[in-house]
Parts: sequence; C-alpha cells; structure tokens
Amino acid sequence: MYLFNNTYFLTRFLGFLVTAILISSCSTTKYLDSEESLYVGTNYKFENYKTRNAKREVKSIVSDLQPKANKKFLGLKMKLWIYLHSGDTTKKSKFNKFLRTKVGEAPILYEEEIKRRQSKIVETHLFNAGYFTTDVQATSETKNKKTEITLNVNLNPPYKIDSIFFPQGNYELYKIIRSAGEETGLNRGNIYNLENVRQEKERIYEVLRNNGFYFFRSEYLIFDLDTNKGNNKLNIYVNVKPTTPYEALIVYRINDVYINTDYSINTDTVTLVPDTIKGEPLYYNEVDKSFRKIAIGRAIFIRKDEIYSRKNHKATLGQFMGMGTFKFVNVRFTEADSITKGFLNSYINLTKLPKRTVTLELEAVSKSNNYMGPGLRASARNRNTFRGAELLVFNLSGSFEQQIGKNNGGVNSFEFGPEVEITFPRFITPVYVRNPVGFYTPKTRVVVGYNYLKRTGFFNLTSLKLIYGFKWKENLLKDHELNLVNINYIRVSKKSDAFQQLLEDNFLLQKVSKSNLLLE
Repeated sequence: MYLFNNTYFLTRFLGFLVTAILISSCSTTKYLDSEESLYVGTNYKFENYKTRNAKREVKSIVSDLQPKANKKFLGLKMKLWIYLHSGDTTKKSKFNKFLRTKVGEAPILYEEEIKRRQSKIVETHLFNAGYFTTDVQATSETKNKKTEITLNVNLNPPYKIDSIFFPQGNYELYKIIRSAGEETGLNRGNIYNLENVRQEKERIYEVLRNNGFYFFRSEYLIFDLDTNKGNNKLNIYVNVKPTTPYEALIVYRINDVYINTDYSINTDTVTLVPDTIKGEPLYYNEVDKSFRKIAIGRAIFIRKDEIYSRKNHKATLGQFMGMGTFKFVNVRFTEADSITKGFLNSYINLTKLPKRTVTLELEAVSKSNNYMGPGLRASARNRNTFRGAELLVFNLSGSFEQQIGKNNGGVNSFEFGPEVEITFPRFITPVYVRNPVGFYTPKTRVVVGYNYLKRTGFFNLTSLKLIYGFKWKENLLKDHELNLVNINYIRVSKKSDAFQQLLEDNFLLQKVSKSNLLLE
C-alpha cells in the first residue's frame, strides 16, 4: 500500500511537471505582438585565432553582458509566466499586483540596439586585454518569437610587452619614478592588459606620495603605447603630463605640526603653544591636561622637517583611531606659505569620546535543564584611566535561577562574578619590543576575573582567571592574539551527600568536578 501511494504521488507530480513545461514553453510568447520577440541569450564563436586564454577572456565578457535573458527555474521561465498570467493590475486586485510586481518578471524583448551594444562591449574589453586587432560581428536568429544573438569573434594574437621606459632627467620626480619602476609588474613578455597598467599607475602614485609629492595625482601619469615594433609587440613609455601643476612636481616637507586634543566644531579657536613631545617640536593644547604628552607622541608619525609621507599620514590617523578614546580624528595639511612652495603645516584635531560610560542589561534565562530566572549585567568603562588612553572595563554579572519541575524539589542556583580588564594602546612586555609602525594600534590586555556559583543542595564552585597577552592586526583581514599568561583556577567545595552519590555513579562527572589549576 505504501509503495502504491508513493508511485501514485510520483506519477501525479511528473504529470504536473510535464504539463507545466509544455504550458510555459508555449505561453510565454503568445502575448507578444507580431513584431516582438523574446530575447533568450547570447553565445559566441571564434572565426580564426583561438587559445585557452582567448576563450576564457571572451567567456568572462559574454557572461556579464546585459541585458540578461529571463530567468529559468527547472528549465521553466516561471517568473515570466507568472508575470504574463497575473492579469490586469489596473483593477483592484492586490494579489494580481503582488504577483506581477514582486514575484513575476517582465519579458526581456529583443532590440537591434542590444546586438550593436553587445558587440561593441566585447570589442572594447578585448582591446583592453591586448587584442588590438579584433573584429566582432553580431548576428541574430529568431524562431517562434524567440531571438538568440551570436557573436562572431575574429581575433588576432594579443600584443605583448617588449620594453617599458621611464622618464629620464635629474628632476627628483623622475628619479623617484625610475626607482619605482625597478619593481614594476609590467614585465617583458606579458600580454598587455589595461587593468595591469592602471594598477602600475596607482603603485607609482603611492610611491610618489610617500616621497613628498603631496599634490601629485595619479591622473598626472600617462602610459603611451608604441605598437610599431612589429610581431605583436609593444613598448610602454611612462611620462608626466605637460599640464601638471607646478606644486605637484616638487617635494614637500613638514613645516609645523599643530595638535588639538580637545577639538570641537562648536568651540572657538583654541590657542596652541610651542611645545616638545619626545624631542619633536610641535604646537600643543596646553589647556587640556587629559592626556600625558608621551601617550600622544607615540601616535604621531608626522614630524617637522621630514619629507611628507602618505604612509606616516595614514599611520598617525590609524593610531589615534585605534586608541578607542577619540570619536573623530582629522589630520589635514595646508601649504605653510603661498609664495615659498615646498612646506606643509599639519593640523591634527581630536574629538574625545565621553571618558566614563555605564551600561546595564537585564536578561531572563531559560536553560535546557529547566533552570529559569533573571540575570543582571553591569559594565563601567573608563577610556583614559591613567591619562594614556588606557581602557579600563569593570564587569559585574549576577543571576538567580530556579529549577522548574514536579520532582526537582525547588533546587535553585545563584551566580556572581566580577571581572576587571585593562587594555593599553601599546605593547608592554618584560623585555623591550618595538611597537609596530602602521595604521593599526597594538594592544596589551590584562584580565582578572572571579566567579562564584552556588548550587543549593549540591556544591559551591569558585573560579579565578588571570590573562596577560597582546592583540595586533597585520592588515584588515589578519588579526593576531598572543597570551603569555592564561591561568584558570577552579575549586569545588561544600559537596552534599546527594552530589557525592552522583559522583560515584558517574566517572566523567567525577573528573570534571575536581579542583583544577589550568595553565594555557
């Protein structure tokens, strides 16, 4: 009987599926006008030159072409079918309107412009990939009001890089460009690719920005191609636009550094007075005593008389943001003198977060062992504990739980646990370790915690923990954490007779219930 029912169900389902296929295949075009046809997709074929690299390039381009044909599900254009059969949405039928606008999909109709646009896009992409002498002819074929486009790709071998030349001369700008060119990724024998050229341009631009060319922009670099060498080879000439402004051609140094640790957009101008931090001269807000100067000095990598460096600019910005003490950090530069070029003033404006915050959380707990009850978590933060941007966090948690059930005898549980954590925005180690220079702030973390659990009628459990370790980021996606000390002490006391009996009956429970000192 069971087999019969399943066979009957399967037969009905397959019948429905075949019927749906037949209906959808013939009914998605009958609503089109006589001159209209449904666009069903684009394929391609090669006329002559064809390699694995060329096939991969064309396939990638065609797969991204727009428009996309109407979507299929199990071979059916179900969304299109729903759209066409959802009725007149101008009538007061919210369901029909929902089907057409939210579930259905409007028909993608073929137009001659699609064919012209797609062939042009493929030609452009192939040109940018080194296939300079490419011809793409598009044809279309319509059957039963369904039109498919075919791209006939006539390719010749791609152009490869023979040599790359950098500007000559004794100008500092040209010297830096030539030095950067020693690590170019545009190597001899590589197939020319516009994206690789763009990446090389950005790389040289970053090198220039790290060597004092503050006003230089990547668009001032031009890469000229010479394809007259023959044998599908080309030379690349890197040059600087003749219209590049003068200030972009010279090296800039840092003149004065101004730092305001209590900046607010609503506050009148604060007087900054000459000072020295870690031996470096700058202008500082003497009125604000919130921070020790040495703590601020650790985060500043912009120094008087040094050549401007984008790397140091970003490192200063990142170090201050990573302290966790400032809400906004702004590092900007202006020309020190409009007449005498080559010097920048740096302004570091810091807007502080509230120094102290307190949060309270009330929660209700329900566990699989029928324990239920309220819990409370409190947290107090001090973001500048010792005037060095140290973050001190005091957490306090407590809960009371009652075991619910007929045979539980009103067993309850009480838990209480304070924890203190302090984070320093630098490495603090037994031996000297240099703090890494970069966008991300290294941190030292010390945690001391205590927890007390009382299970009425069974046992008391006390635990202590001590953690001393470090956290730092290598880049946006890679974090590191190293704990030099990680100690956990667990002690079980006041064991009841009932609990002792459970231990005798359960060997695993007996092992985990012993007092332990864990060193990790």
